[in-house]
Amino acid sequence: MASPSNMENRFTEELFKIKYAGKCYNLFGKAEYSKILQDVKTAAVSKESKNQHDYHILRKYEVLQCGPVEKLIKKREHAEETPMYFVTIEETFDVLRASHIAWRSGPHDEGDQEKICQHQRASH
Repeated sequence: MASPSNMENRFTEELFKIKYAGKCYNLFGKAEYSKILQDVKTAAVSKESKNQHDYHILRKYEVLQCGPVEKLIKKREHAEETPMYFVTIEETFDVLRASHIAWRSGPHDEGDQEKICQHQRASH
């Protein structure tokens, strides 16, 4: 069995291959994620006229502030909707591992599954 760090490295490498092959546009490296997050924040508070890029990112993303932590989420229709978080390629393996462990060791009925998913989204 491969070591966890070796599995994580292979997994991350494969995600980068998928991204650079143009097969998925919702995969972000840390630098790209940070740039999008900053662009959304800047466009949201800009008093100047916005350009096409600003309108595009404001339709697609929003920033969720959790204390000092800012997370990029999918634009919601209503504030009450459960947020869908974006994570970087580098964070994806850890998020999946934590979800797998929580699911494997936790209760398995539908109501509890939703609680686990909400907890996982809130903790990342």
